[in-house]
Amino acid sequence: MGRIRIPSFPTPIELGAEFIHGQPREIWDALESAGLTTVEVTDNHLQSLDGALKESDFWPQWEAIVRQMREAGAPDQAFRQFIIAKAAR
Repeated sequence: MGRIRIPSFPTPIELGAEFIHGQPREIWDALESAGLTTVEVTDNHLQSLDGALKESDFWPQWEAIVRQMREAGAPDQAFRQFIIAKAAR
């Protein structure tokens, strides 16, 4: 599904819930009773860089970090510990 939309704000934004997964009636009942709407998000991921919208490269970067964690032999290591150890090298 998608991001939360606040009626008084012109675009969908994140304020707590990031994504709604699935179609459980309980979730949709709560959204409807609160007067909230949802917006379906496509696979296009953009970010604002220097005042311009550009394609986000977050996922490729994240996948590279996860690969490095696997190669380091510490897949269950805390992310913070991995970054600190990597910076110390």
